[in-house]
Amino acid sequence: MAATARASRKPSRVPSPLPVTPSVVPSGTTVATSMAMVVRARVTAVEPDGGVQVTLDPGGAVGVRAVLAVTGGYGPRVGDTVLLAEDARGGRYVVGVLEAVRAGEAVQVRDPAGKLVFEHFPTENRSVVYAPAGDLEFRAEHGSIRLSAADVVAIQGERSVEVVGNRSVRLATSATEGLPASAVTLDARGMAIATPYLDARATRVEVAADEARLVARAVATAAETVRHVAGVVESQATRVVTRVKNAYHEVEELSQTRAGRMRLVAATTFHLLGGRTLLKAEQDMKLKGEKIHLG
Repeated sequence: MAATARASRKPSRVPSPLPVTPSVVPSGTTVATSMAMVVRARVTAVEPDGGVQVTLDPGGAVGVRAVLAVTGGYGPRVGDTVLLAEDARGGRYVVGVLEAVRAGEAVQVRDPAGKLVFEHFPTENRSVVYAPAGDLEFRAEHGSIRLSAADVVAIQGERSVEVVGNRSVRLATSATEGLPASAVTLDARGMAIATPYLDARATRVEVAADEARLVARAVATAAETVRHVAGVVESQATRVVTRVKNAYHEVEELSQTRAGRMRLVAATTFHLLGGRTLLKAEQDMKLKGEKIHLG
């Protein structure tokens, strides 16, 4: 009779799983449900139809699609940490929310070690890419890399900034308001500067060159002291005008002036002094003055 009684009893009913409470699920914990295992995931994209793309946390597959199964008017945002469940047929569902990114809060992306690699500040309209350790490299093996901004592109290095091109490096501006563009080009032949206006200011300037050439419509210089040291100096001009307060010329050997006509004018006194003085004229020689003293 006892055995019969035991057999006639109805089996106890297994209670249905309770809703998952996100706030009590610690990081890294998996929870068994009637569907499958529940794991942490991070929302990486929100699809127009309400689905989301998630990355299993930490360090799981990227681009896993899931359907929202959370009530209460939850609107997913990139960066949210959610609970992801998978049924027996492979369907994935977001069944809980652990951390929701609120409006104005920074969106952060971290690597498997928990180090910050990307951060977006909605209120500032600013995004930052971090390299927690080592170098940060952008590489396009079969294409170009462009950095474009509506305002300013700034490059700053604590030690130095290097710009290297295997063939050439070019820095240029666009033509604006009727002004031509300015450009600096570096290549194997040298450096070329093309600009409507060039302004250089320095405490000290040194230029060393095998050959130098300056071509200009007009040249103006202003200096307290000018020194020229050269083996040979040649000047060719249509007219030379020199205005000085005092002029001194010292010549160790020969000083010669060849001219079609020559005129020396002194307002007061004209001195001509030499160890030996020779005045010679092929035709007439005239000496004119109120008084002429010879001897």
